[in-house]
Amino acid sequence: MSSEQAAQQENDAATRPGPVTVGVGPLTVDDVVAVARGGAGVHLDPQAREGIRESAALIETLANDPVPHYGISTGFGARATTQSRV
Repeated sequence: MSSEQAAQQENDAATRPGPVTVGVGPLTVDDVVAVARGGAGVHLDPQAREGIRESAALIETLANDPVPHYGISTGFGARATTQSRV
């Protein structure tokens, strides 16, 4: 790697936005741009991680229920009366 390339990498790292934390609230447009265009990293907040676990457990419970649940154990829209296999 040339000294110019090394200097550019250092400059890129210095100007790269800090990590964006995905939590239980909404992201801002600036957060999305920082990740999509600025190369910012993404961190998942522990509270969000727990919410994901709880949601997954609920979906699994509903999917295994013999009673159909729209969009979980059935299709959507015109396929709402079609039971999905789990």
